[in-house]
Amino acid sequence: MGRASLKRAGAKIEPKASSEDQSLIQTLQAEHVVIDDSPMPSADELAKYKELDPRLVDYFMRIADEERAMRHEATKQSMDIIAKDSKGKHQERVLGLIFAFVSLLGFLGTTILALYLDKPWLAAIFSTLSIAGIVSAFVTGAKKSE
Repeated sequence: MGRASLKRAGAKIEPKASSEDQSLIQTLQAEHVVIDDSPMPSADELAKYKELDPRLVDYFMRIADEERAMRHEATKQSMDIIAKDSKGKHQERVLGLIFAFVSLLGFLGTTILALYLDKPWLAAIFSTLSIAGIVSAFVTGAKKSE
C-alpha cells in the first residue's frame, strides 16, 4: 500500500529570435505524477468523506484491512510456491548426481570386466566413454555457471 512517485523531465532547445545573438534558450519542462494504489484516501479526502457520512471512514478502514490481508496472503502463497520449486530443483540435482555416479561406476565396472576378459578394445571404448562423460559434465557445468 502506498504511494509511488513518478517524475518526468524533458528539455527543449530553441534558437533565439535575434539574428545577432545566436545563443540558445533552453526550456525545461517537468511533470510530477503521484500514483496511489492504496484503497485508503488521503487525510483531507477522508475528512470530507466523514462530513458526508461518518460510516464511510469505517468502510475505508475495513477495505484497507482486507486489502492488506489479501496482499499478505498472496505474498505468503508466492513464497510457498518458490520454496516448493526450489526444493524440487534441489531433489532433481541430487538425483542427477546419484544417477551420474552410478552410471560412471557401471562404465568403469564394464571396463574392468573387459580387461579381465582380455578384451582391450572393449575396455578402451568404455573407458573413453567414462572420461568423455566426466569431461562433458564439467564443461557443461562451467558454461551454466557463467
